Amino acid sequence: MADILRYVDTGSDAAGDGTTSATSSGDNTHAYQSLTQWEVAEDTDLATANDTHTVHCNRTNSGGKDTGTCLLFSWGTDATYYPTITQDDFPATGIYDDTKYVLSVTNDECLNVRIDYCKIMKLQIEPTTTGSGNAVGIFWRGAVATATVGLFADSCILKANHTSSGMCYGTECNDGDYQIINTIIYNGFDQAVRHTNASHVGNVFNCTMYGNGIGILRSAGTLNGKNCAIFNCTDDVNGTVVFANCATDDGEDSGNNGNITITQSADDWAALVVDGAGANFNVTDSSSELYDAGQADIFPEDDDIIGTARPQGSAWDIGAYELIVAAGGIVILRRRIGGY
Repeated sequence: MADILRYVDTGSDAAGDGTTSATSSGDNTHAYQSLTQWEVAEDTDLATANDTHTVHCNRTNSGGKDTGTCLLFSWGTDATYYPTITQDDFPATGIYDDTKYVLSVTNDECLNVRIDYCKIMKLQIEPTTTGSGNAVGIFWRGAVATATVGLFADSCILKANHTSSGMCYGTECNDGDYQIINTIIYNGFDQAVRHTNASHVGNVFNCTMYGNGIGILRSAGTLNGKNCAIFNCTDDVNGTVVFANCATDDGEDSGNNGNITITQSADDWAALVVDGAGANFNVTDSSSELYDAGQADIFPEDDDIIGTARPQGSAWDIGAYELIVAAGGIVILRRRIGGY
């Protein structure tokens, strides 16, 4: 039984074995150059070995974006032993920063997850399209259909770079039960969250979706949305989603189960979030319709995308951020790479 740590740095060279965070060494004991390189080298049966495995991504030196699809295919996993992908230089503000590590893949899937248990945490992902190409940020293809969700995306930023005549999705479920929390999905996805599998369940909690064609699409299966902010989309929701304490400017299920209609839409949504057009989705202040409007304790780790503990007020806020109200109290901040 071991806790395996590996490192990826796009500023490294291709000779690294991933065992340290250094970008060069005399004996190749330095970081992998890409997530693809890591996956090919490290793919193993973690469940049989009773091993956990975490890969830490960074961008230093002259490194650029990580441009290859990461296909997690034949790892042996279970509810305890699975791979975790995380980013050490994730922006402290939770605002996209292309000087940090970014997994940016053109006309393909950034992450193709074909295993049953996996966690993607604090990662910047940029699916890119050109010509007539299609792209997806996270493609879920696990096979477990149990009461235990096995696939997680936590505190990630998914930004579309979509210029093609094809399709661009933030996340897509082809197979597997999954949970997305504290995640921002924005900038022109055709569909931010796409759920089309009849056999599986998706949970989308405390996420912010902005400036997309469709925020959430569900054509089959079960999709649960709680504490989500979905706005400035052509269509916030397409299909039946089980909503609670969500805020949409389309007024999806407004007035039921704590759902509200966003009316603070003027001036780049500045009364709702700090700067929607500038991708700063922090709750503006205590007069925002997102403030204290959420449901509490919907996932065990109760911090937001940047580690602010929930609640700071009397209830959880809606969206990926929890507002810190300057009132002379104690603000609790956490950073975690933990379990659920």
